[in-house]
Amino acid sequence: MKKSHALWITRTAVLTALLVGSQVVTAPLQLTLLTGAIVNMILVISIISSGVYTGLAVGFLSPFFAALVGIGAIWPIVPIVSTANMAFIMIWHCGDKLHFKSKIAKRIISCVVAALCKFALLYLGVVRLAIPYILDVPEPVANVLTVAFSINQLFTALIGGMVAILALPAIEKAIALREKN
Repeated sequence: MKKSHALWITRTAVLTALLVGSQVVTAPLQLTLLTGAIVNMILVISIISSGVYTGLAVGFLSPFFAALVGIGAIWPIVPIVSTANMAFIMIWHCGDKLHFKSKIAKRIISCVVAALCKFALLYLGVVRLAIPYILDVPEPVANVLTVAFSINQLFTALIGGMVAILALPAIEKAIALREKN
């Protein structure tokens, strides 16, 4: 195995573990805004620190691993969450390739567009498709899922993206120092 492949696997595994671990730690607090913001922040940091393929892998894998450890373990919605995560990541990645004079402006635009897309995919996929047609859950559970996969998803994606934007200069500086040495 090439050193670059081993490094990619390691980075992807560490970021996935960090994301799922943060969910395990924050889930008992029942603060979905906190948990969701941390998840989205880690997704953004995975793209910027390790590349789009790592970001896509983390976004795809993390909902499956989270369900395996009992977080959001409604299996029929896990692929919907994975898809929404990957859309969020691809939009960030494409937005980061835009030619703007201001790096912060393109990242804010990327954050808003990616958050809106993730929210729309989760809302349509879970609230409008899975709950009425796929899941066989009691009405109280359906109501909880509807709240969890509605506007809260937009806020968690925006908050996580904005926190990541604030953290990225330090992360990029550390990456530049690592590559320099």
